[in-house]
Amino acid sequence: MGDWYIFSWAETPSKFYPKDFPEWFYPNGVRMDFSNTIPTDDYTKQNYSVVPRHWFIDAYCRCEKCNQEFCWTAQEQKRWFDDLHFYVGSFPRECPDCRKKRREMKYRFQRYQTNIKNVLLRSASLESKRGMVMLINQIEIDPDNALPDSVRKKRNILEKQIVKMNND
Repeated sequence: MGDWYIFSWAETPSKFYPKDFPEWFYPNGVRMDFSNTIPTDDYTKQNYSVVPRHWFIDAYCRCEKCNQEFCWTAQEQKRWFDDLHFYVGSFPRECPDCRKKRREMKYRFQRYQTNIKNVLLRSASLESKRGMVMLINQIEIDPDNALPDSVRKKRNILEKQIVKMNND
């Protein structure tokens, strides 16, 4: 069936149904739930090279970070591929909780990078210095992120500045 099958399947979706999907559509899928399938609105809007997605199916995957099984819902896939135009070969590697934690950590690092220079100034308020130390401590708590020595040194400077400001 080779190339003809792929071309035929891509061009004539009405002949094929979700249960006919090739297995490689969900390479990291543990299992699929065909009870919740959603057709695409317009597969021509999708970012694909060979085969677009005509249907979206709840797929159960295993998180690479915490090893928990999670459901990649048909609604989420439709949003990824039809609305956000992700490449149709994309798959979530992490469960929603791990993705949320990663985004929060990224946001904390961005806040740190944006504000550290101004907070180290002697004119910065005591509250901003305490807030930055607390932010650095939150970043350090995550076992997946090793805190660089430069950040530890800046935290030590801030802690000394806080002690000095409290004594003045």
